[in-house]
Amino acid sequence: MYLITLQQRTIAMIIYFRALALVVALAGIGRLQAQPFNTLFASISDLPVDTLIAREKATDDPRMKVALLARLVQRYLYINRLDECMSTSIRTLAIAEPTGNDTLLGRAHLSIGVSFVIANEVNGALKHFNIALDHFTSARDSIWMGATCKELAVLYQRVGDHDGTMRYMRKALALGMPSGSAREACQH
Repeated sequence: MYLITLQQRTIAMIIYFRALALVVALAGIGRLQAQPFNTLFASISDLPVDTLIAREKATDDPRMKVALLARLVQRYLYINRLDECMSTSIRTLAIAEPTGNDTLLGRAHLSIGVSFVIANEVNGALKHFNIALDHFTSARDSIWMGATCKELAVLYQRVGDHDGTMRYMRKALALGMPSGSAREACQH
């Protein structure tokens, strides 16, 4: 018969609690890596182009890559580098597709849609905005749904479709979009 002494029981409890503490700590690390996409996006919002490029090359995390590339697309739009804008948008989609993550896919398609708007390709922009809207709807991400609706409203306004403009602007407002231009809303 095997008897457990008080000392052995104490050691077993210490080992058990250390293992439990390790599990809790690892779960905490997992939550840090699984932070919301908007938090990732906000953490890189003020970085210059060269830093965005360097960080994107240095990371293996597809969520961070998509966030960095989406921000890079916005920077390219701002400094009027339209060719890089479109190629970076397509690269964003190539990184997002294998993940199957609706938020990442929606963000990639939104970037492509914006690139098509700048290139005056209305049909391409509509296609990718609608795909983005479908992904954000699946993810139940109302902020990005609103940003996409606002981009659709701006596109409809550019082509002179006032009914489409009002329809998508109302949708954007119903989703609680902050005030400001569509591009500003997408940056936050």
